[in-house]
Amino acid sequence: MNDRFVRLTNENATELYDLGYLGIGNLAKYRWLETNMLSYGLDDKDNNWHTGIVSHTYKAGFVSNSYKVIVNDKGISDKIEYLYDIIVYTSDPSLPRETISIDTHEIYLAKV
Repeated sequence: MNDRFVRLTNENATELYDLGYLGIGNLAKYRWLETNMLSYGLDDKDNNWHTGIVSHTYKAGFVSNSYKVIVNDKGISDKIEYLYDIIVYTSDPSLPRETISIDTHEIYLAKV
Protein backbone atom coordinates (compact mmCIF):
# COMPACT_ATOMS: atom_id res chain seq x y z
CA MET A 1 0.00 0.00 0.00
CA ASN A 2 1.26 3.45 -0.87
CA ASP A 3 2.71 5.43 2.09
CA ARG A 4 0.17 8.20 1.45
CA PHE A 5 -2.73 5.91 2.34
CA VAL A 6 -3.75 5.35 5.97
CA ARG A 7 -5.98 2.46 7.07
CA LEU A 8 -9.28 3.59 8.58
CA THR A 9 -10.23 1.58 11.67
CA ASN A 10 -12.60 2.01 14.60
CA GLU A 11 -9.60 2.94 16.74
CA ASN A 12 -8.39 5.83 14.56
CA ALA A 13 -11.61 6.98 12.83
CA THR A 14 -12.23 10.03 15.02
CA GLU A 15 -8.59 11.12 14.79
CA LEU A 16 -8.55 10.76 10.98
CA TYR A 17 -11.88 12.59 10.79
CA ASP A 18 -10.43 15.47 12.82
CA LEU A 19 -7.26 15.49 10.66
CA GLY A 20 -9.37 15.80 7.49
CA TYR A 21 -8.79 12.35 5.96
CA LEU A 22 -12.55 11.80 5.62
CA GLY A 23 -13.00 15.19 3.94
CA ILE A 24 -14.48 15.88 0.53
CA GLY A 25 -12.09 15.29 -2.37
CA ASN A 26 -9.71 12.87 -0.66
CA LEU A 27 -8.84 9.51 -2.17
CA ALA A 28 -10.32 6.24 -0.94
CA LYS A 29 -9.19 2.68 -1.66
CA TYR A 30 -11.53 -0.02 -0.41
CA ARG A 31 -12.76 -3.59 -0.70
CA TRP A 32 -15.15 -5.84 1.22
CA LEU A 33 -14.00 -7.18 4.56
CA GLU A 34 -13.25 -10.90 4.49
CA THR A 35 -15.95 -11.52 7.12
CA ASN A 36 -18.55 -9.99 4.80
CA MET A 37 -17.36 -12.09 1.89
CA LEU A 38 -17.80 -15.24 3.99
CA SER A 39 -21.13 -14.14 5.52
CA TYR A 40 -22.71 -13.57 2.13
CA GLY A 41 -21.06 -16.55 0.44
CA LEU A 42 -19.22 -14.34 -2.05
CA ASP A 43 -16.18 -15.47 -4.00
CA ASP A 44 -13.10 -13.95 -2.36
CA LYS A 45 -11.39 -13.90 -5.78
CA ASP A 46 -13.84 -11.16 -6.78
CA ASN A 47 -12.76 -8.90 -3.94
CA ASN A 48 -10.69 -6.45 -5.96
CA TRP A 49 -9.65 -3.05 -4.66
CA HIS A 50 -11.88 -0.16 -5.71
CA THR A 51 -10.92 3.49 -5.79
CA GLY A 52 -12.96 6.62 -5.39
CA ILE A 53 -13.10 10.21 -4.25
CA VAL A 54 -14.81 11.09 -0.97
CA SER A 55 -18.07 12.92 -1.66
CA HIS A 56 -19.59 13.07 1.83
CA THR A 57 -18.95 11.64 5.26
CA TYR A 58 -21.79 11.09 7.68
CA LYS A 59 -20.78 11.06 11.34
CA ALA A 60 -23.42 9.56 13.64
CA GLY A 61 -23.14 9.81 17.41
CA PHE A 62 -24.95 7.85 20.08
CA VAL A 63 -27.62 9.18 22.40
CA SER A 64 -26.88 10.02 26.06
CA ASN A 65 -23.16 9.28 25.92
CA SER A 66 -23.82 5.62 25.15
CA TYR A 67 -21.31 3.65 23.11
CA LYS A 68 -21.37 0.92 20.53
CA VAL A 69 -19.40 -2.01 21.93
CA ILE A 70 -17.47 -4.13 19.46
CA VAL A 71 -15.11 -7.08 19.73
CA ASN A 72 -11.91 -6.50 17.81
CA ASP A 73 -9.75 -9.19 16.17
CA LYS A 74 -8.04 -9.89 19.53
CA GLY A 75 -11.36 -10.55 21.25
CA ILE A 76 -11.21 -7.35 23.28
CA SER A 77 -14.30 -5.21 23.68
CA ASP A 78 -13.85 -1.68 22.38
CA LYS A 79 -16.11 1.30 22.74
CA ILE A 80 -16.62 3.71 19.88
CA GLU A 81 -18.42 7.03 20.12
CA TYR A 82 -19.26 7.55 16.45
CA LEU A 83 -20.08 5.63 13.29
CA TYR A 84 -18.85 6.92 9.94
CA ASP A 85 -20.48 6.28 6.57
CA ILE A 86 -18.46 7.51 3.61
CA ILE A 87 -20.02 8.24 0.22
CA VAL A 88 -17.48 7.96 -2.59
CA TYR A 89 -17.59 8.77 -6.28
CA THR A 90 -16.28 5.56 -7.78
CA SER A 91 -14.06 4.98 -10.78
CA ASP A 92 -16.71 2.56 -12.14
CA PRO A 93 -19.13 4.34 -14.51
CA SER A 94 -21.83 1.71 -13.89
CA LEU A 95 -21.85 2.57 -10.15
CA PRO A 96 -21.26 6.32 -9.86
CA ARG A 97 -21.52 6.50 -6.04
CA GLU A 98 -21.12 3.96 -3.29
CA THR A 99 -21.49 4.01 0.50
CA ILE A 100 -18.67 2.38 2.43
CA SER A 101 -18.24 1.80 6.17
CA ILE A 102 -15.63 0.46 8.57
CA ASP A 103 -18.07 -2.30 9.51
CA THR A 104 -18.26 -3.65 5.96
CA HIS A 105 -15.11 -2.53 4.14
CA GLU A 106 -11.35 -2.43 4.48
CA ILE A 107 -10.69 1.27 3.81
CA TYR A 108 -7.54 3.27 3.12
CA LEU A 109 -7.62 7.04 2.77
CA ALA A 110 -5.16 9.61 1.41
CA LYS A 111 -5.36 13.38 1.73
CA VAL A 112 -4.94 15.40 -1.44
